[in-house]
Amino acid sequence: MSMVRLAALASLLGIAGATPQAATPSLEEIIAELEGRLASLGPVYVRAVVDAKDLGAAAKTRYELEIHYRPGEFWMHSILRDVQPGGAEVFRLYEKDEAYLVWEAGKDGDRVDNGPYYKWYWKANYELDGELAKILGTRPEAKSLADFTAGVKPELYLDLRSESVDSPKSRVFVSMDRSRGGGASWIENLRWAAADDIVVTADEVIARFPAMAHETVIDRKTGFLKSIDNNFTTGDRRTLTVKELKTGVKKPEVKKPAKSRTRKLESDDIAGGVGQFLVGYLHECLPRMLKNWETAGAPAKADALRGFLTLVAARRGSLVQDSWHRNWAQGWLKGQRRDGRSIEEIAKNLDKCALELQAYIESADERYFDVYRGHDDELKKALLGWTREGPGTGEARALLAKRIEEAFDRDRLEKARAKLPPTDYRGLLRDAIEEAARKK
Repeated sequence: MSMVRLAALASLLGIAGATPQAATPSLEEIIAELEGRLASLGPVYVRAVVDAKDLGAAAKTRYELEIHYRPGEFWMHSILRDVQPGGAEVFRLYEKDEAYLVWEAGKDGDRVDNGPYYKWYWKANYELDGELAKILGTRPEAKSLADFTAGVKPELYLDLRSESVDSPKSRVFVSMDRSRGGGASWIENLRWAAADDIVVTADEVIARFPAMAHETVIDRKTGFLKSIDNNFTTGDRRTLTVKELKTGVKKPEVKKPAKSRTRKLESDDIAGGVGQFLVGYLHECLPRMLKNWETAGAPAKADALRGFLTLVAARRGSLVQDSWHRNWAQGWLKGQRRDGRSIEEIAKNLDKCALELQAYIESADERYFDVYRGHDDELKKALLGWTREGPGTGEARALLAKRIEEAFDRDRLEKARAKLPPTDYRGLLRDAIEEAARKK
């Protein structure tokens, strides 16, 4: 997904009489190096802490984290302890299947089924790869969806995130995801940093994200995370530090909760996840297009290139709209219940009530039309920014920017959306009823 080129150290360049320096590795070379060293570790045990350093106060440990990760087995177990008085101890267990188990000490567990999300995710990824291959003049990575999913690898996700640079609140995220490339979140995040915000030394790779109050330090010798800092405008700081990394460890015995209930992802969570994937997919595509511009930028490929960008943007916009529709369906159902209609009555008259819901949502769509188009404008702006920073010649970047502008033409987007499956209001209402019944 790289739009980034590594920044050379200015102090080492342009000095008369200085010893010539080795060529600065590209970002992709650095990522390949880190991923290779991370993969060579095999099974690992990780111990980390999260410290809070408020302005004018001493640092205090807020969380302790342990991770057992066995990528060759698609297996991960983590324990996150809130060390404050009364703090929770949260366990997560990822095994071979597409579900994971999460529980707190002494309580029942939740088995969260990610299968529906991955079904959408892999299908979208496979189909788009096929379209992109036509533009780049390359062969698709897989001949079928089955072959595509067979190449999936585990990806370790470990991060410390804040919602605002102005509010000293951070959350620890730890999970095991699945992707075609595998690896780890801190390596993949390098692709999203600006060129001037990446520093490579003999021992470390540092990536800064100023807009997010976020700095990541990676151990270049192992490919593993060293630390993450959230530095807030208030002067406060939250830091995740890896204290211990062991290799060649045995698989621990995990005591699962006596009881657990299966919980499926809600449809709007799936839509939101796939929508984010589509943005990331475009972020990855642009540099590949620019590096292969002789083929991708050929006049004969102009319609295909515009059509590809329009299709991805339309799908993403449709998913944003679908997520809103699902929230509105739940709100409509709550309103009906407040007015005295029971869930049973609505379910019995599903077709009639779905027509009522359709009128409600279509009215809301009209009111929020400019908001939807605003999402399109934000995506176009991001694509144009990534293109300006991309590889290749200025002429190629200018022509790709022109194709993006053309792809986001209002009429083109609306025609592309019209070809997508229409909103299933009956299904929306049925899902809202099921969700309400679960919460009863």
